[in-house]
Amino acid sequence: MDNLNEKVKIIGAESFGVRSMCCFVKGDSKGYLIDPGVSLAPKRFGLPPHRLEIEEADRISRKIEEASKDCENIIITHYHHDHFTPWYEHEYNTTGRFIYDGKKIFVKSWLENINQRQKVRANDFIRGLEERKQRKNVEIADGKGFGDMVFSPAFHHGEKERGVFVIMVSIKTQWGTFVHGSDIQCFDEDAVKWIIGMKPSVLFLSGPPIYLPQIKLDSIERARKNILDLLECVPHIIIDHHLARTEKCFEFIQNIQVEYETRKSEGVKNHKIYFACEWMGEKALLLEARRKDLFRNSQ
Repeated sequence: MDNLNEKVKIIGAESFGVRSMCCFVKGDSKGYLIDPGVSLAPKRFGLPPHRLEIEEADRISRKIEEASKDCENIIITHYHHDHFTPWYEHEYNTTGRFIYDGKKIFVKSWLENINQRQKVRANDFIRGLEERKQRKNVEIADGKGFGDMVFSPAFHHGEKERGVFVIMVSIKTQWGTFVHGSDIQCFDEDAVKWIIGMKPSVLFLSGPPIYLPQIKLDSIERARKNILDLLECVPHIIIDHHLARTEKCFEFIQNIQVEYETRKSEGVKNHKIYFACEWMGEKALLLEARRKDLFRNSQ
């Protein structure tokens, strides 16, 4: 991957054992910290987070702090706790709030395309910046461009019926273009078209939440086809987050990779899907997916 994992460093994700999509991107002259948040599922299989999950969340919090020292820009794609660090104390997120000090902060709008719960969190976040005399550092980013950055308009967080929205960001550098696809979960064809239009060389996004029983099979199939379309256009896709909340994620992606390789034209350079852990050369933890076994084995 030509050392691209030194340019795009995934800091937190489900394959690392926590809920997160935090990454650091090395631009030509600036560093970008995207979605600096971490959380854990309060209940899974009827169980609270295991000790190993809590330890990993703390480790990721320290890594977010370290990455913030090398960045000039912070990007928040929406206001779920696994995507930003609020001013108030939030369980399992021990990240120091100093990460925002002196940074230019580009955020999902808190004025439109936002549900009530996220609006409350967003208003609290902006109020905290005002109290710290940092409100001038904030830019509403939806659908705008800032130098090397291009932000998408608001797209649906997963299925359209939920009424939750996120923004995506494209960062152009000399080594290529990176897109952070946030929590689109690959359901929305318009979001996929926006990504393809940015012509990324590296893409990081959430896959579909195949662990949820209420997700319909036709929705999963639509997401699968959209991922395949992305794979035909993007050389390096890092997919994780909602998808990696079940160990079935490996088979799901392997089948897509095999289908792509079967139908691609002869002589065309192979494009590849990675989980975040694989991209960073680490072993897969998937602690949330394995929570039941973690408690069973620790008795």
